[in-house]
Amino acid sequence: MAFVSTHLVAFVAALATAVGGGADAAPDAASLVAARTYTPPPVYPVLSDLKRTGIEGTNPSLAQKVLGYDAWVTAHGGPPDTLILGTSRSVMLDPAEIARRTKATAYNAGISNGAAREFLTMTGFADLRSPGHLPQLVLLLDVESFDGRATTQRVRDYQQRIVVTRAACADPADCSVAWMRSARSIAADARARQNGGRPYRETQLPNGKQINGVLDKLERQGADLGALQDRRIAERVRSYTQATATEGANPYDHLYPIPKEHFRRFLQLANARGQEPIIVLTGMLPKCIRICGPAGWNARRAEVRAYLAALGTRYDFTFADLSFPSTWRGSSADFFDEIHLRPSGASKVVTKLIALGAFRRGTNAG
Repeated sequence: MAFVSTHLVAFVAALATAVGGGADAAPDAASLVAARTYTPPPVYPVLSDLKRTGIEGTNPSLAQKVLGYDAWVTAHGGPPDTLILGTSRSVMLDPAEIARRTKATAYNAGISNGAAREFLTMTGFADLRSPGHLPQLVLLLDVESFDGRATTQRVRDYQQRIVVTRAACADPADCSVAWMRSARSIAADARARQNGGRPYRETQLPNGKQINGVLDKLERQGADLGALQDRRIAERVRSYTQATATEGANPYDHLYPIPKEHFRRFLQLANARGQEPIIVLTGMLPKCIRICGPAGWNARRAEVRAYLAALGTRYDFTFADLSFPSTWRGSSADFFDEIHLRPSGASKVVTKLIALGAFRRGTNAG
């Protein structure tokens, strides 16, 4: 992989104790020591764009979603009914539309350039923020969520803090004060790390929906999005056989083991809290499917489906494959580029998710 640290291996092993895993998940003493002695990177007053990407990720980042979610829970006195997880392909799903159509509350925690590691970490933060009241989880999963891109420092940092918190005290009822204290510490850290980037309120609404997106701005400025689609399709084709500098990743010629483990831990945590996530594969522009499919996407999609099927024998979740837009009545007009949804496409995906039983009202009642 592009990045595999001893700290990362340690906290992946230690995470089993943090979520109350069974005998197959017991960490060794060295793993817990490594987790407890992890030193977070310093808070820089200003970061270059390049360094910020490696530390924080891109907008909307994990830290921005931590801030937004923390503010939502504070404003509403508790967690939403549903936490939407995903990558930049999910950021246009509108919780306000969901509320109008279902009366359920939701927060969109879609993270740009995200993958399995971000899904696990954001769910872990939500678990600490409202002990014993983890929201219903709706995950828009990309086939690329299991590729070999580098893990940002922020993900490693926050995941490590979550591991240490649960390792010290594992039961939500008994540990609520300690867990909420840890969540406040993570949110305070996220606030301190704005460090010259766009403030989180400039990238998302209070409900997490993205605003001021780059693709939306390009369209308003009259950019040729057709040319952009072609360029990005060509880059995606290369990604199956070549390292991609923009992602910091090795060729995506197989599912990588560490994101697979992150995803398994995500399911383990959700089930331990009584939640059965709704997981859907995200769609792509039909033209990209025609070109990218034979180049490698078809094979990776088949591997992801097989991996999920295997996990389905151990964990409880609902799965639907929405990778072909026709499954949600979508078309090329519903995409900005080869993967990112326009508002029209996001609304159609919401309709499909409602049909799958997502956005249940009163998930956290009582």
